[in-house]
Parts: sequence; structure tokens; C-alpha cells
Amino acid sequence: MDTSYYLVRAGESKFETKGIINTNPVTKTSIDNGLSELGKRQTAKAASQLKDLGACDGSCWIWPSITQRAYQTAEIIAYANNIGRRYMSASACVFHS
Repeated sequence: MDTSYYLVRAGESKFETKGIINTNPVTKTSIDNGLSELGKRQTAKAASQLKDLGACDGSCWIWPSITQRAYQTAEIIAYANNIGRRYMSASACVFHS
């Protein structure tokens, strides 16, 4: 059995667009710190590349961090790769076995 891991950094956040460096863990989970429009495009591109690699063919899990942008990134990747929510565990790495 082979196991592969794909590490994906979350797309650009709304705060990053404004030049704000946010280190407060509470505000990182705020809906106000979600993906920017560029971040959504970056994530869609990553999701497409993962699909092209076959990263989620068969069995696949996604473990995003608890930040808003990481979870939004995970949702976009899951949607593009037909991964159900039950295979997303908040704790963006993608696991394939």
C-alpha cells in the first residue's frame, strides 16, 4: 500500500490583500479573514492541479487548519475533487492512500 501526502498552502486572505499581518489566532478564524478573490483563484488552480495529479482518486482525506481561509481552501479543493464533507477533518494537507 502506498500513501501520498500533498501539502497545500491556503490561498491569499482578505487581510493579506490589505497588507495586514495577522498573528492573532482568534481573528484568523473570523469570517472577515477568509479568502480574497485572488485567494479563491489560487485555490481553484491548486484544486485543478491536484485533480490532474489524481491526488484524490480513490480514498482521500483533507485536514485543514482552523483558520477561515484554510477551511475555505479545503472546501474548494474538496468540491473540485468530489470529496464529501465527511472526508474533511479540521485540525491543507491532502492524504491519499
